[in-house]
Amino acid sequence: MNDDVRPFLLLGDHELGGLEAHLRPVLDVWRRAWTVDATGAMDIVVTVWRPDSTRPLAGTEWCGVDGRVWIADAAPVVSPAWLAVLGRRFDAAGADDGWARAAFAEAVAARDRAVAEALVGAVSATTRRPVDPQLARPGSGAVRIVADAAGLDLVADAGALSRLPPRVRAAALPSPRSDVLSAAAGASVRLTVEAGQVDLDVARLLSLQPGDVIRLPTRLSDPLPVAVADRVIAMAALGHVGPDKAVQFVSPPRIPREPS
Repeated sequence: MNDDVRPFLLLGDHELGGLEAHLRPVLDVWRRAWTVDATGAMDIVVTVWRPDSTRPLAGTEWCGVDGRVWIADAAPVVSPAWLAVLGRRFDAAGADDGWARAAFAEAVAARDRAVAEALVGAVSATTRRPVDPQLARPGSGAVRIVADAAGLDLVADAGALSRLPPRVRAAALPSPRSDVLSAAAGASVRLTVEAGQVDLDVARLLSLQPGDVIRLPTRLSDPLPVAVADRVIAMAALGHVGPDKAVQFVSPPRIPREPS
């Protein structure tokens, strides 16, 4: 199949809300296990991903069985996530505490793995690399998920949709092909009917004068090819309707398709 052919995914509130609902219990479990206070509300914002030069995402790529997730590096110490994990005791004064840093790193690692596996399945590899630029293309299905209270900022490819219930996932898929053809039915195309082709040397071409006759390798009774965008779709017989020249199709039109 042509590598340029790809699904065009239209994500709306239904799909984005489905991802938020899918991820919330995962983060709730993490908060209960790793933070000093898991009772407060936590906002999870899911949006269609568009590159943001003012807030670039640099972090680790997690490769799962269903897709890939890029999770931003842990926020600096004394961030909301730092205080959630360690409490006020380790504010700016405790930022240099080795134990505190190690505990926070362990909590973040547990969060990242739980989130990645929830979105794209069992993880086979992690690599530090930028987000795939192909995900910036319209309709890629990539999303950005931010939960500031958990210090989470990530980009996930369309593989995350596979974790949603089928009815939610189906809403993001393109319309059936019949709907696409119906939408295109009002468009116009140019038909070309070719009487024939002949090879001429340059000297003969330059010597042509009004009244000269060039014989074509076809007879008047032969069917002529009918083409759209240089592709033959049917054969037709030459004729006339009143004073106008006309052609009559002698074979049904065949709409050309790209090889699969």
